[in-house]
Amino acid sequence: MTRNRLICSVSLALVACLSATAAASPPQSRDLDREFQAAVAEYDSGHYSEAAAKLENLVREAPESFEVQELLGLVYSA
Repeated sequence: MTRNRLICSVSLALVACLSATAAASPPQSRDLDREFQAAVAEYDSGHYSEAAAKLENLVREAPESFEVQELLGLVYSA
């Protein structure tokens, strides 16, 4: 599996997990999930600076989120 496919697969899996929990989450959490999904879409489209900006905001809002930290690392390494 190529690196891009692996990254895309991981991103899609993260979005699926976040989407599944969004229905039971409070409104602020749903907003963060939507922002994360937007960052994933930017990353998948190759818009790395836009993805980084969204993720850097998310890190301030949810510093304990492994998914946000991981994707931000992938963005920085792209």
